Amino acid sequence: MQETQQIFFDPEVKQLIDSFSYCFGVKITLYSPLVEEWLVGVFVKSSDYCTLLQKGMHYRSRCLAQDKLMCERCKRLGKLTLYRCHGGLNEAVMPIERDGRTIGFAMLGQFRTLEHVPAQLLQQWSEAGLDPVTFREAFLARPYFEEETLSRMLHLFSMLINFVSSSSYVKLWQPQLVEKVIQYLDDHMQEPSNLATVAQAVGRSESAVSHAIKQKFKVSFKHLATVRKIQRFESLLSKNPLLQINEACLQVGFPDQLYFSRVYRKFRSCTPFAIYQDPSQQGTQRRSIGPWLRKCGVGVVCLAYQKSGI
Repeated sequence: MQETQQIFFDPEVKQLIDSFSYCFGVKITLYSPLVEEWLVGVFVKSSDYCTLLQKGMHYRSRCLAQDKLMCERCKRLGKLTLYRCHGGLNEAVMPIERDGRTIGFAMLGQFRTLEHVPAQLLQQWSEAGLDPVTFREAFLARPYFEEETLSRMLHLFSMLINFVSSSSYVKLWQPQLVEKVIQYLDDHMQEPSNLATVAQAVGRSESAVSHAIKQKFKVSFKHLATVRKIQRFESLLSKNPLLQINEACLQVGFPDQLYFSRVYRKFRSCTPFAIYQDPSQQGTQRRSIGPWLRKCGVGVVCLAYQKSGI
């Protein structure tokens, strides 16, 4: 099993990357080795254009796939990688390294090196019956950098990330047995949660794993594994309201949506659909799951596990 060290950032790190963002009009995001968001810099207007693409042309999955691909590429090359995204904007990503190991990624985006919106994108947008003026204005709102300015900004970005990663601003923590189990469960969310498989992966006996979980959380291995899947399911819907319930079920290892609904009701006292859509709005529009999480008592349940360390 490949262990992922836990990373802790000093609050000063957020101030540093936010200051960079304010100066250049871009956003810095720090990712884990699995390309999951660790630390997101200050909000900038980049989201306007990206939101238009993701909602109007359903680009979200393509964007996420490209982000992961570019992180893998920069890790393989061992240096900063500059690329143009599907929306015609530029992004840069570099590995965060400590003691010769890649412990995460730093991404910088989104900015322009093109003076005009790509003609093919604008055509696709117009053919979809959407307003080309709004699309063009959102694209041109992104900061534009000529070659010399871009080179200097990327140099500053590299120096900033290297400084942060090599300083006391970043602390590493090696997971113990229970944390290794949780890490394995989180990394293999689409697979069945099997105690024997997990025990073998962390190099301990089944009884040792069960005892450690029982001692720390007062629950069984099966209970812990199910809670992790439910929490990931809720996180998926919260981050992407357009995601279908059956798709979210598959991503947490439940190909049978009806079975997952029974499991979910047992743990949350409400159905997954209850947190997904307001019953009074059925057949009309999606809504944030936040209010229904609170109504179903999910916040209370999650808090209880957070206090236990889950």
